[in-house]
Amino acid sequence: MKELEFGKKVLCGNYYILKHSKSLSKAEVAKLRNAQGIPADIQKHLQRASLPYIKVATISDSWSVEFVIGMTMYEFLNTVEYVFDGDGNRLLVGKEKNCIENIILQMMTDTTLIGDKEYRIGKLKLQQEYLERASKAAKEADEAGKTEEQLRKESEEAINEVMERDKHAATILEMGEQVKKEEREAGHDEQH
Repeated sequence: MKELEFGKKVLCGNYYILKHSKSLSKAEVAKLRNAQGIPADIQKHLQRASLPYIKVATISDSWSVEFVIGMTMYEFLNTVEYVFDGDGNRLLVGKEKNCIENIILQMMTDTTLIGDKEYRIGKLKLQQEYLERASKAAKEADEAGKTEEQLRKESEEAINEVMERDKHAATILEMGEQVKKEEREAGHDEQH
């Protein structure tokens, strides 16, 4: 499976995805090493460390989020399939672009919209329900011997199915509004 290249932006609508390496500060390295129980006399001989990250940001860089290696979103984004345009730019297209752009938009909304108490409680309930479903699916997949790639594909298919249902519902609502509008216009014409 092809992974993202370091330092090469992949465009996704109004966003970009960038894999980069980030050096940890001396204090961050010390904190990690202390948490891992590495003795101080050994720590002083160790070099500073860097870790791979994937940054997702708006094209204007007005909003961004980063995922370090080992996080689910890092693994998910690290294997996106992109194409090259005529200028050599890397970009996502098709269903994968739509799916990832929607996920990024939801993340941006989640991190920039405070909402009221009802909104936050509702979001927490939805997150809990999702975590329960994901935990159950992971356990079932583990028991069935499914790979991460198979789980990812099934998840993408489910997301696409929901998006198609939402589009269909929106189309039906638009058709209903159009019928109402035509009925109002027909009633208005009969009165004159």
